[in-house]
Amino acid sequence: MAKSIHAKPVWGLDIGGSAIKGVRMCLSGDTPRILAADILPLQGEAGRSDSPGRDRRIWQGLQQFAAKYNLRRERVAIGLPGPVFFIRPFDIPRVPGHSEEQLVRFEVEQHIPFGLDAVLWDYELFPDDDPEAEKRQGLLFAMKKEVFNNYLLSCASAEIEPVHVQAAPLALMHFLKHELDLPDKALVVDIGAAATDFLLFYGGGRYAIRSINSGVDVLTSALQRAFASRGLSREDAEVIKVNLPKLSARGETMRLIEPALRSFAGELSNAVRHLSKEHGVRCDRVFMVGGGASTYSLPRLAGEAMNARVVTPAGLGRIEVDETADLAYLNGNLPSLAPAIGLGLQALGRTATSVNLVGATLLRRRSQTISRRLAASIVAAAALLVITFGIFASVRKSLAMGRVEKLSNDLAPLRTARRSYRDLLEAGEAERILEEYERMAESRAVWNFTLDKIAQMLPDNRRRPPEQRVWLKNFSIKAVPGKPGVFSGVIEAGGLLRADMSHGKLAQDTLVISLKADSSGVFQDVQPRGYNVSAASLYDGDGPPRFWVMEVGFTVNWNERRAP
Repeated sequence: MAKSIHAKPVWGLDIGGSAIKGVRMCLSGDTPRILAADILPLQGEAGRSDSPGRDRRIWQGLQQFAAKYNLRRERVAIGLPGPVFFIRPFDIPRVPGHSEEQLVRFEVEQHIPFGLDAVLWDYELFPDDDPEAEKRQGLLFAMKKEVFNNYLLSCASAEIEPVHVQAAPLALMHFLKHELDLPDKALVVDIGAAATDFLLFYGGGRYAIRSINSGVDVLTSALQRAFASRGLSREDAEVIKVNLPKLSARGETMRLIEPALRSFAGELSNAVRHLSKEHGVRCDRVFMVGGGASTYSLPRLAGEAMNARVVTPAGLGRIEVDETADLAYLNGNLPSLAPAIGLGLQALGRTATSVNLVGATLLRRRSQTISRRLAASIVAAAALLVITFGIFASVRKSLAMGRVEKLSNDLAPLRTARRSYRDLLEAGEAERILEEYERMAESRAVWNFTLDKIAQMLPDNRRRPPEQRVWLKNFSIKAVPGKPGVFSGVIEAGGLLRADMSHGKLAQDTLVISLKADSSGVFQDVQPRGYNVSAASLYDGDGPPRFWVMEVGFTVNWNERRAP
């Protein structure tokens, strides 16, 4: 048997919102074979201002993955999240005298809300079942070049040179078409951490894709809220979510997060209903993949909400698994690894669609890189000849050093660009100031609400004589680290000290009771902190006015706020 042109291994890397999933594959004869598989969780939380591909966690995760598996000389296909792509159905009319390319370009200009020069785009026209029809259906795919460059720079920082870049839903299609016997009409739901993709096959080789910016991260947030009093971190909440079936207290934990779980299942059901109605398809069976497919009770609740039977892939049938790969790990994480396997199939030439937004561009870039490496090899070979043939030592050495110097000069801008990119990824002083302003803005609503409540609880000075008035001396409120939506606050108030010295203490007790009884339900841990009188109160007679000052501490749990 002739050696396959893809006998050299390839990698499929699915870059998601919470992890990088990778699968290494090759062709064994004519059969795809998996050599290794891994899932590398991204550390930390995404910055609020990070644009797609500018997430520092992705840059760091790719570097870790590349270092672990030495991807520098590997063929790599990367998959990007569905929401970063602009995906729209379109129709082209049958106009005599105009080519398909002209008609498609005209339609693309009508659908893309920004100039074509700013995007990379491709399309697929569905099979022409009716030559007499006035229009032919297709699907448009586009991505901003700025977003593409962000991801490409992240790859370059890890010395990864991809040969393909694909939308994750299309990579998933490669896997589904190759591995599963899908009916002509089928629905696939790919649930990630921050987004969910819907892939609907509605007959005749036609399909539709829809993405929503909602994923199983909503359950992580629900766990944090449920255990806010314990200061549960996001990392710990993620561990609880993943290991929920193994917990001894899973019943109680499920009770706390079931409302959020059912709400998310309802979101999935609504998206499926709208997509099915749009294309006139009703699917009684739904294929569920992605990291969210293994979330405890989610397939069952989603199936109930969609009134359909949910199926998750449990093993491979047409793809071999090499003995060096961990078969149990692969099967246990197959729903999460499905798009990465599809990317590996694409790099091996096993594609289910012709759409490829940037393949040709990246292949040219790869060729240029290979040429540079070849030039470096020639320099090394020339140096070896200099040593071997000493008679030409001085001439050859000069030639080799000249080439090395030229190559070094050519590479200098690339090294500078790489250092600059790394510097840009590090938070500077301006970014730290902006983050501080963001934190201040986040607490502004809480600050205004709390101050308004306190103003209502303190007596109205306009209707009281001076000795009965209470003045707000100081008020502060700060976010509690590690507890989203929870703030600690302190109130200081004071007034003129009356002869019986009871007025200030009464005002303090009244404020404590009012905060505890407030109908909003946000005030917790309300405690009197202190009560002091001025030194002038220690003697009688004429002299400076005497004052009392009281302090009350409290916690505002903004997550528990009840509607008025």
